[in-house]
Amino acid sequence: MPQTPDEMLTAVSESLAARTGRPLEEWLALVRSSGVDPLDQNAVRNWLRREHGVPQNSQWAIADAAAREAGWVRPTVSEYIDQQYAGAKAALRPIYDALAAAISELGDDVTIEGRGSYTPFVRGRQFAAIAATTRDRAR
Repeated sequence: MPQTPDEMLTAVSESLAARTGRPLEEWLALVRSSGVDPLDQNAVRNWLRREHGVPQNSQWAIADAAAREAGWVRPTVSEYIDQQYAGAKAALRPIYDALAAAISELGDDVTIEGRGSYTPFVRGRQFAAIAATTRDRAR
């Protein structure tokens, strides 16, 4: 069973033909010819759902592959965190740092993953998350 987000995307990508009737390369060709900006993963997912009825996990795998093909590079965990606590939310960074340090002390098997709007903490499965929801509130 896949454990990391990359492993999950790979597993879904490898099963696209069975799930959707088309392999990944065909989906990428359709995205390229669609006029949808491949770097706008949300627009690609919406287009896949609306025009082709593609299931959600398959949408994510295709959109990720299309963006990578167009030159997008997934940010590192540190880059994701830095983006979350930039600008108006910078004052919340010490709260994140203190919570992340405490959560990491729970064991060597705790990993921190990167996401655009929150930071998940994983031990086999996500068991905690921290998000800077407003400029003066983290949850």
